[in-house]
Amino acid sequence: HIKQLDITGVRNLKPLRLHFSPGFNAFYGENGSGKTSLLEAIYVGLFGEEAVNHKSLDRAGLKAKSYGHFLETAFYKLANQEGSDKMEVIIESSSEEGSALRITRKWFFNRNGKYNDQKIIVEIYSPLSKSWKIQSDELLPSFLEKYLTPPWLAPFFFFDGEKIAVLADEDRCNWISDGLTSLLGVVLIKELRSQLSNYSMKKLRESGGSNEKKVDAIEKEINKKKK
Repeated sequence: HIKQLDITGVRNLKPLRLHFSPGFNAFYGENGSGKTSLLEAIYVGLFGEEAVNHKSLDRAGLKAKSYGHFLETAFYKLANQEGSDKMEVIIESSSEEGSALRITRKWFFNRNGKYNDQKIIVEIYSPLSKSWKIQSDELLPSFLEKYLTPPWLAPFFFFDGEKIAVLADEDRCNWISDGLTSLLGVVLIKELRSQLSNYSMKKLRESGGSNEKKVDAIEKEINKKKK
């Protein structure tokens, strides 16, 4: 479960640190008090671009046109005036055996509030050594599955309660189908097949004496089989 959340430079929220308990946690307050901003910070802090790519934000009752656009609208507009050019979210989660995952994401903006770059730090806490060790961010997807949840399943656990009626009325068949497809790795298999096909066609064309028309015919046949 999420154990701790640190936020800096997100929308109208002041820098804060929140502690969570195992089980169900709820944010409540008046409109405009920052409940949705907290939820958005959790999503983008955990999943980064994947929160947008898998439409996790949309399915949680939130909206995002693109990753860059979302970050620019989420960045505290007065931050530049206060001498800051970044937004930061740190999320720490723990497991039953005592180990923990900490994700630190920093997003950097120019003077006009346009998104420039990002930095991610992934750390694992070992109860044996009682210390944190930096990990490759390429391992983050597997860590998320172990400690929390992958992005396509996140809307089942993190969602906007004010929009729960709308979410309940939506047709979730496609959502569940997409989630199962991603969970089973079907998407990765399709992408790999496409990449291998493109690579094969490229090598055929580059090899001397290859027949362009024959290569095109083979490529069309492969595309038909994909459909």
